[in-house]
Amino acid sequence: MKKRAIDNSLFTGLINDMDMKNPKYKLIYICVLLILCAVCVTTIFPTLWIFMSAFKSTEEFLQIPPTIIPRSFQPHKIVEVWGMLSFGKYLKNSVIIIIGTWICSVVFNGMAGYVFSKVKPLGSNFLFKIIFFTMLMPASMNMIPLYVEFTNFPILGINFTNTYIPLFMMSAISAFDILLFKNFFNSIPTSIVEAARVDGASQPGIFLRIILPLSKPIIVVVSIFAINGAWGNFFWPYMILKKESLQPVAVMLYNMQTQLSADKYMVLMMFSIVPPLVIFFLLSKHIIGGVSIGGVKG
Repeated sequence: MKKRAIDNSLFTGLINDMDMKNPKYKLIYICVLLILCAVCVTTIFPTLWIFMSAFKSTEEFLQIPPTIIPRSFQPHKIVEVWGMLSFGKYLKNSVIIIIGTWICSVVFNGMAGYVFSKVKPLGSNFLFKIIFFTMLMPASMNMIPLYVEFTNFPILGINFTNTYIPLFMMSAISAFDILLFKNFFNSIPTSIVEAARVDGASQPGIFLRIILPLSKPIIVVVSIFAINGAWGNFFWPYMILKKESLQPVAVMLYNMQTQLSADKYMVLMMFSIVPPLVIFFLLSKHIIGGVSIGGVKG
């Protein structure tokens, strides 16, 4: 009995090898595995369908019943669609938005998280509760006030439409990112900050020279969320950027859905899927780590 207890302590799952000898647990294991497989197939199939359909001929794409595995293969449509729509122009606009969003998300939300975690000026707890409360509000509540402000900015009276400034401003004030930074900074010992203060370091110096070098994990996580969010952001670029020369890939996808044949539109959708896929495969470990940082620490 003692040996069995020691062996079972080595297992971290809910069902271990000893439980699998019981038919009841084995049946539960098989059912859970089948459900997970069904969820994975349901999630992955739309993306696979886009990639497979992008290389079909127009006739095969419109064929009823549809073919799962393409019988025809037309890779030349990639070059054709890319050149026909000047996709590189929209890709450049998306990259500009991503870079600006990333910088604002990391710098401003990082500084806010540091202030709430380590500096803690008078009234900071009350302000943080207000910021946290905004996460509970429906996003639709602030759409009209924000749009009015961007078209006629208070005090300055500037119209920020057809500029990327509103997109950068919204990313610079993210309650979720501030919460992530604050929770991570809470894990950094306060004694390090106090020692730096005794040595005469200023608050900006402490943040730049001590806190940021220790915060690479959370910076990577926030960067991933910011880049992915900026790439898929459709609503605000569509509302703010009326000039076609400034529009990103997400808006271009919406505008082209009635101007291209179905098979060529699939090629366009494939272009938009590739960058997030590359980011996920390269940084999947950090993305999963970001869920842990946001959900466990507090």
